[in-house]
Amino acid sequence: MLEKDNSQLELFQKTNSDFETISGTPRPFLSHIRGHEKVILLAICFIVASVISFSFGVERGKSLVFLKSESRMDMASVVQNSAATQQMAKPQPVQTAQQVQVKRQDLAIKPPVNTTGVYTIQIATYRNKSSAQKEAEILRKKGLSALVFSKGAYSILCVGNFNNKDAAKPTLVELKKRYKDCFIRRL
Repeated sequence: MLEKDNSQLELFQKTNSDFETISGTPRPFLSHIRGHEKVILLAICFIVASVISFSFGVERGKSLVFLKSESRMDMASVVQNSAATQQMAKPQPVQTAQQVQVKRQDLAIKPPVNTTGVYTIQIATYRNKSSAQKEAEILRKKGLSALVFSKGAYSILCVGNFNNKDAAKPTLVELKKRYKDCFIRRL
């Protein structure tokens, strides 16, 4: 009876462990995996790699958008600084009140009559308050009522107080010639 039991063991190879053959040399890891299991393992690895690369792409896109918006703010301050230095470099002739009145008419923007309005026109957002104040002074010299207020780390430059959006639209059209992204907002 003992011989019968040994005859069945002859069907299987004798190994020291699952990873070594009788000769003692280790077998490669993938040799234990069947064909369809290899395909599933490769598909899982591909999906994980895709998710990781997508995540890095999203982070890279966020940083590029932040840098682009940061450069827009920097360009606004550069344009302001260059305009201010050009004005300082040129000797300004003394203007009479009549000449100032003519310049205000050329601008074709009428300052609002009512100062208790609900709407205003947002011109720009600046990272530092001094740049916003400089631009506000330029707008005030043109006869507009400019105001600067802070929200978080930014300073927001607005022009005018209007009772409704329709009253602000003509001023908005004129301001869009110089400030492309200005819009009407509630105070």
